[in-house]
Amino acid sequence: HSRMPSEAGAAARIEISPTQQYILQHLLQGRSDKEIANRLDLSAHTVDYHMRQLRRRFAARNRVQLVNAVQQGDSDFGVLSDI
Repeated sequence: HSRMPSEAGAAARIEISPTQQYILQHLLQGRSDKEIANRLDLSAHTVDYHMRQLRRRFAARNRVQLVNAVQQGDSDFGVLSDI
């Protein structure tokens, strides 16, 4: 798969849903999927689904890479400013 070049050299903004923002917030605080599900009143399956979507959007293979991608790119992605 090839990636589209970003406009005018600016970093591409990754759009995520409010639920995914909350999940990322809890992930960055070191919570497990089960803890996130309990705190957000979601099923473990729903959290797993959103985690897979987030890993895909951030091109991360696992939760550690996802955390690193979010922490390194928070100003480029504009994700954390909305949390």
